[in-house]
Amino acid sequence: ILAEQAKVVQFNKGSVLEAVESVRMVELRNETGAMTTNLLHQLRKDGDGRWLFVAHGAEPRNKHISEKQNVTIRVKGAWKVTIYNTMTGETEVAEQCIKGNVTEVYQTMYDYDSLLLWLESVVVNATDDVLTGSIEVQSNSAEQNRDKDCVKGAERERCIALPTYVDYTLSEPNALLLDMAEYALDGGEWHAKEELLRLDVECRKLLGWSTDIAHVAQPWSLGEETEFHRVALRVSIESSIEYEGAQLAIEKAEDVKIRWNGKKVDNEVVGWYVDKAIQTIALPMIKQGENILEVEVPIGKRTMVEWMYLLGDFGVEVFGKNARIVAKRDKLAFGDVTVQGLPFYTGNITYHIPIESEGGDISIRSGFYEGAMQEASIDGKDAVPMIYPPYIAKLGTVDAGKHTIDLTFYGTRQNGFGTLHLADEKRPYLNPSSWRTTGDEWCYEYMLRRMGVLATPEIIEKK
Repeated sequence: ILAEQAKVVQFNKGSVLEAVESVRMVELRNETGAMTTNLLHQLRKDGDGRWLFVAHGAEPRNKHISEKQNVTIRVKGAWKVTIYNTMTGETEVAEQCIKGNVTEVYQTMYDYDSLLLWLESVVVNATDDVLTGSIEVQSNSAEQNRDKDCVKGAERERCIALPTYVDYTLSEPNALLLDMAEYALDGGEWHAKEELLRLDVECRKLLGWSTDIAHVAQPWSLGEETEFHRVALRVSIESSIEYEGAQLAIEKAEDVKIRWNGKKVDNEVVGWYVDKAIQTIALPMIKQGENILEVEVPIGKRTMVEWMYLLGDFGVEVFGKNARIVAKRDKLAFGDVTVQGLPFYTGNITYHIPIESEGGDISIRSGFYEGAMQEASIDGKDAVPMIYPPYIAKLGTVDAGKHTIDLTFYGTRQNGFGTLHLADEKRPYLNPSSWRTTGDEWCYEYMLRRMGVLATPEIIEKK
């Protein structure tokens, strides 16, 4: 019986859409009139109203290039449409038009935008078109009016020129990654310099322990550890400057023995770095030239040799597989900070941008960055986050004169704790073995990811 009632159509998109046209409630079209191919939606009934959610169905082509599309959302029925902003909790009446028994909603959507719409049923004369929303629509082309408004707005705007270099503040000390050392197990012979995680594996082989790091049990699932051995590490640190006030960041600081340039160092903990398990110890002065750090650390079946970090208010330069301490830069340029003395820095950076205003509404757009997120403020006022395209923050009205915009870039921990020696940049997933690759998947050179605000922001003043 069901087969007799079924309608047979050709197996293609157009035929299927035509067959379900009479029961289809929602239609999404772009500004050319074609159906969108990158948006998903869900419609739910709630009493006499409807909730319509629209979202993107895939990652954007390039998240660094903000792209938008002007979308017309058509819903069968006559509805008053309210936009619910899920980020701020605010609501606003949508730009819409009721045409007979179809409601059209006009919306510009950027790459990561989604829409939550509340639809309330309204009664209208079936022969009339009802226009509502934030701008008056004179024709079926809402985009014409939108474009005119943009042109008018542009006449009242100006871009403020910015300097090439700006002052900056770091949220934490800069770091030199210490991941290469000569080593000796239990007072035995010294072995050639090796990366710390790889030499951990070599020591386990010498002790007859398992080296299957990818399938190792979590430490909390193992019993209390009673058997420990000691690994001596000798690290050569090159510096082009003298520096006082450096700290060593290391795990299990209370169990280590430290010597700096031949002199014993008290392993008193003075703080922590990134994680409270990574404790910091004050070091003597770094001299210009070669410095030798000697550290003796425990190794057990659940206690591994881990990377260490030298912290301070200095700069760091990387050349392939080599790194050295240099003087800190007074200013930063917009661009990759890993080549500006901060290759292993993983904290936040605040760029202090001076501007000269004629008096008006100030906004900043910073779309090209590599990191977690950005936020901006002016003259010390509350910061405005810039999380989604087009990455614009409206900073308010200022008087004519000099002002400072603080643009804060939130970093990630990739260049300090990530897979810095993984040569396979297209590996689809990571696990513990990704830090200990072999063969062509391994390289001693540092595979750093670019970080920072990569292009000069746009500062717009509107009068």
